[in-house]
Amino acid sequence: MTFTFMELPEQARQISISRLRLPPRVQNALSRARIYKIDELLSSLETGLDNVNGIGQTAFNTIIGALTALASVVSIDGNIDWTAYWIERDLEPEEEVEQNTRTMSIDFPDNVKHLSISHLHLPVRAYNTLVRANILAIEDLLIATNNGLSKIQGLGSSSIDVINSALAVLVDTIGSDGQPNWYQYWQQRKIVIIPRNFKQEISSEQIITGVLQICASARGVVG
Repeated sequence: MTFTFMELPEQARQISISRLRLPPRVQNALSRARIYKIDELLSSLETGLDNVNGIGQTAFNTIIGALTALASVVSIDGNIDWTAYWIERDLEPEEEVEQNTRTMSIDFPDNVKHLSISHLHLPVRAYNTLVRANILAIEDLLIATNNGLSKIQGLGSSSIDVINSALAVLVDTIGSDGQPNWYQYWQQRKIVIIPRNFKQEISSEQIITGVLQICASARGVVG
C-alpha cells in the first residue's frame, strides 16, 4: 500500500521531525514554531506553513520532498524503512548526522558546551543512559552525537529523537550574549518546571524560594 504524506499512519506521525534530517536552518525554524513531531508538521501544512517565520519556498519544497520520501517508505503497519528513506533523499546517514552536529557545535559557545546535560531536562531513562556512558556535559553530548548516538548501549530511537530535539531547541534559544534563555527553552520543549499542584506540607517560603531560583536561572544567573 502506498500512502500520501497526509495519510501517514499514527505510528509514523508520532516520530520527531529530527528523523527527517532536514537542514539545520529549517529544523530550527520549525522548533521555534513549536513543531516537533510529524503530526504537528502535517497540521501546520493544513493551516499554512508559509506563516512560519524562516520557512521560505526553498525550505517548504525541502519539507514536502522529505515528507513525500517518508510516505513512500512506510509500511501498512506504520514501520519505516529508514535506509530506503536515506536512499530516496540521496542522504548518507552518518555524514548527514556529522554535518548537522558540526553546524550545531559551532553555534554553541563554550560556556554552554561546559554545562551539565541535566540542564536539558531529558527523560530520566535517556539521562541515566548518557551518564552511564560518561556523557556528562553538553560538549560530551555533541561529540557523542557526531559519532552516532545509536552506538550508545541502551539508547533507543525515541531517546535519540528527544536528544536531537533538545539540542536543536537549545541552540535556537542562545542569545547574542552567549547565554541560553532557559525560560524560552522550557516553553518550546513544553517542560513544566513548577508543578501545578503543590502538596499542602510545602510552605509558601519554599515555593517563593523555588520561583526565585527559576527566575535567576532564566536570566542566566548562577547561584
